[in-house]
Amino acid sequence: MKDVPSIPVDARGMRAAVVASAYHGDVTGAMVEGARRAFVAAGGRDRDVRVLPAAGAFELPVLADALLGRE
Repeated sequence: MKDVPSIPVDARGMRAAVVASAYHGDVTGAMVEGARRAFVAAGGRDRDVRVLPAAGAFELPVLADALLGRE
């Protein structure tokens, strides 16, 4: 397997948002928790991660646009 270069990551002072489908919640829930752990491991605070659940795949871009303040 190829070596993957290490890139320094610093999430201190940042906020993050995750939009995840509730469909197949066991899978998407694990992915959300993995993203949260990675953010905290990079120096971010758990309270600075906002999670928005979506009913299904069609709602994902609508919620992502809303997070970005777009209509």
